[in-house]
Amino acid sequence: MHGPYTVRRRRLLLAGLCWPVLALADERCLPTARQVEGPFYPPDWSGEHEFDLSQLNGHATRAEGELIVVSGRILDAHCQPVVGAAVDLWQANARGRYAHPADRNPAPLDPNFQGAGRVHTDSEGRYRFITIKPAPYALQYIDGNPSDAGFRPAHLHFKVSKPGVTPLTTQMYFAGDPYQEEDGVLRRVSDAERDALIIAPTSTASGAMQFDFNMHLRST
Repeated sequence: MHGPYTVRRRRLLLAGLCWPVLALADERCLPTARQVEGPFYPPDWSGEHEFDLSQLNGHATRAEGELIVVSGRILDAHCQPVVGAAVDLWQANARGRYAHPADRNPAPLDPNFQGAGRVHTDSEGRYRFITIKPAPYALQYIDGNPSDAGFRPAHLHFKVSKPGVTPLTTQMYFAGDPYQEEDGVLRRVSDAERDALIIAPTSTASGAMQFDFNMHLRST
């Protein structure tokens, strides 16, 4: 027979075993680190801004560079999907230049590269982009930086927004980039936040590299 003490002790032990699981769930729902928008957010969204940045309508040639797929889920502070959120992506091309009038980088523009895309999350909070892996770029071409300012690592810019939801602006980085160690933007966040922004690839059936990047929004 089991007395009241034994039953009570068993319940406490079971409750104790649940704590790591609950803590892990809370950890997974921590908000994604905010990152600076930067000077190259697209000034005009009236043109073609679809999910495939690598292929412009009416162009037979894809953009220059390594084709990649970036996808994930937009989740709230309780790990619930955020449905119908606008996800903006903008980035430099395979030579490190943005299709933005303020970019003074002398690297050539790619006439086949869209440069920015916008999608809306589905019923499970999912989004997906096809694009090319951007190149790092020299910081000397950003106003106010000296010629020896170094390089920004390759990265993608994201902005997530929806009425009634606190918007998120952040950046995704690629695992193994040597410029990350000295990057001033990445150094502003904690180690845990940094790890969540640096993504390693997995291969897809098409041969393109897949990057899975989930973003967690803050509570309103």
